[in-house]
Amino acid sequence: MQRREFFKIGAGAALARPANAAREPFRIGFLGSKQREQYYRLSAGTPTALTWTAPSQAQAVIVASPLERRGKDALAELRAGRHVLIEPPVAISFEDFDPLVGEANARDLRLGAAYPLRHAPHCIRAREVLQGGLAGG
Repeated sequence: MQRREFFKIGAGAALARPANAAREPFRIGFLGSKQREQYYRLSAGTPTALTWTAPSQAQAVIVASPLERRGKDALAELRAGRHVLIEPPVAISFEDFDPLVGEANARDLRLGAAYPLRHAPHCIRAREVLQGGLAGG
């Protein structure tokens, strides 16, 4: 599988629960600064109920640590058996990126881009303004 094909998995797909999943909320953790975590909590939308928890208790982790550590942090989470949503840019080099794909494939885990702007209030408002302008013109 090519790098780009594997990485097409988006945040929504990575968080989607199987039809036979238990009724408990999906547990998601966060690695990064408190400021980034607050931003994700406020702007991340999801089609399923979720609970924010410590990374060690999570089913998936958003990795938004500093770029020089991001690939290594994501790899550690994959090795711990957790799905990973990683903030772009993913890594500084392919040497940091390639092991992520291999580990996710080997463990049948999801690796996706964490990009919550779609659900950020200012982005929602921008879409509404653009749609209103297109409909009126």
